[in-house]
Amino acid sequence: MSHLAFDAKLHTIAAALAGASSSIDRPEDLARWDRRCGRCCRFRLWPAQTRSGRRRSHRGDTPRLWRAGLWVRANAKRPAVAQTVGVPKLIRDGIALAYEEAGRGAPALVFVHGLACHRGFWAEQVKHFSRHYRVLAVDLRGHGDSDAPEQRYTMQLLADDVAWMCSQLGIERPVVVGHSLGGLVGLELAAGHGQQVRAVTLVDSILLVPCVRAGFVRELVAALRSADASRALREYYSTFFGPHDDPARMAWILDEIIRTPAHVTSSILEDSVQSWDDADALARCEVPLLYLDASTPNADLARATKLQPQLAVGRTIGSGHFSPCEVPEQINAMLERFLAVGLEQKIDDHSAERRRCR
Repeated sequence: MSHLAFDAKLHTIAAALAGASSSIDRPEDLARWDRRCGRCCRFRLWPAQTRSGRRRSHRGDTPRLWRAGLWVRANAKRPAVAQTVGVPKLIRDGIALAYEEAGRGAPALVFVHGLACHRGFWAEQVKHFSRHYRVLAVDLRGHGDSDAPEQRYTMQLLADDVAWMCSQLGIERPVVVGHSLGGLVGLELAAGHGQQVRAVTLVDSILLVPCVRAGFVRELVAALRSADASRALREYYSTFFGPHDDPARMAWILDEIIRTPAHVTSSILEDSVQSWDDADALARCEVPLLYLDASTPNADLARATKLQPQLAVGRTIGSGHFSPCEVPEQINAMLERFLAVGLEQKIDDHSAERRRCR
């Protein structure tokens, strides 16, 4: 039996002990179970023998079973994880919230997608940053593989979901990176759960735009609640691309965004202009902030820097709104630099400000 086949057998046994129903017949599947073992705390594996050749003791108040050369001990503290093959989900008040996790290293990075998108839009960032950091990419409530109940979708609810998921997965003070809507969720997360967030990066998020946008959004919400919801959403997103964006990628994005239920997109857009105060959330943030602009009219950055003088601003070149997909190398490079020099500088600034206030 090959090493891969033997390891697959061991992981299959461990999966069965954890209550899962899945088979492992490909290297990708094995890697997926490795991530669950190491990151989701579903079970732990110990070598069957010590270096002296003796088997480990049966002592302990947690059940241990001898299987295929490993001691397998079930972890007593488990998050509520749904057993969905290939897509781990956490269950919050009966609602399944999907996610993808990879890598190790601090600080942890939490990637939050935009409106009508999903965690797959961060594929290039997950691949890049998981080499050196623990990475979590979530599907917001109502998006991707997460449940989409008929309810009101508010910025606070989405931020609370992300904070809860981090808590369940043992992620402490992550750097939250959000594209578009995801950046606003990160901003609300930092404003409402400041002690749980290390820093926030907003990627071309709609921020502090003129009041005239409210009228446009109300018209869009009405269209999304009509029989032509898919067409309305396609037309809206068709304006988000730049002249240099890849046509095949544009087509993929437009096909993906209409998969999100219209009651979700309409509710989030409605809340963004009726209930949520982005200026207040920005002013209340006390963590390092980075805004990555795509040269779109999506943000009033002059006003933003007045509300948050420490706000760092970067700009991508040759991309429309979906810069994490279109120019991932630029996004990754600026994020790398922010992680290297931006975090401590902002923390020092706040420490000095608190000292002056005393």
